[in-house]
Amino acid sequence: MLPALTVLQGRAARDGADSVDLMLAEQGIDAPADDTVNTGSLAGVASDGRPLGSLLEQAETQHALELMAVTQIADAARVAVGLSIAARQKVGWTRMVNSPCCPRCAILAGKFFRWNTGFLRHPHCLCRHIPTREDVYGDVRTDPKALFDGGHVKGVTQAEQKAITDGADINRVINSRRGRYMDDAGHRFTFDSTTRRGTGIKVRPTPEQIYRSAGDDRAAALRSLKKFGYLF
Repeated sequence: MLPALTVLQGRAARDGADSVDLMLAEQGIDAPADDTVNTGSLAGVASDGRPLGSLLEQAETQHALELMAVTQIADAARVAVGLSIAARQKVGWTRMVNSPCCPRCAILAGKFFRWNTGFLRHPHCLCRHIPTREDVYGDVRTDPKALFDGGHVKGVTQAEQKAITDGADINRVINSRRGRYMDDAGHRFTFDSTTRRGTGIKVRPTPEQIYRSAGDDRAAALRSLKKFGYLF
């Protein structure tokens, strides 16, 4: 499975990187990239920076293996989009969900983030970045209220849905489950979809870790991204 998954990661990364120009052009935004995404650097590597094979070896069931595969392919595309955004001046991104989505993803739908903000996701999350300078889509997939009202959010209790329908603040309702939220695979919502603690495997820093370390210093972030082979 490893060779096949590596190929699919590479294809997803290329599609993700190529999509940024198209999405910006559709919005009439002229923002040429200062650097090029090295999509090959995202193939054969898990989203926490370790070799992909070492992650797959941890799968104890077929379901767990399939979950890992879907997540790693989606992550390769997402990271490529994030790198392409970081390589452009004055461009951020809006989160667009894949309906149906979980409540935690739903409340983030349509929110605008700066280039250096890591993409919150959980295993099997299919949300994606929309490169832009604001939420200009007017799409249900970027509108939390429309998602809840339209029944596009899974895992909402009857009490939570009633509170939202009655006008309660969506963020307060969903964030009240903070500390006990898990996805359907039993994983906590996190920046990284896998964990490397206790593996003893040397890993390179992920782009998200580089963004956080560089803070608002975009030049420093680009230098580190080039140093670790993500951009050239």
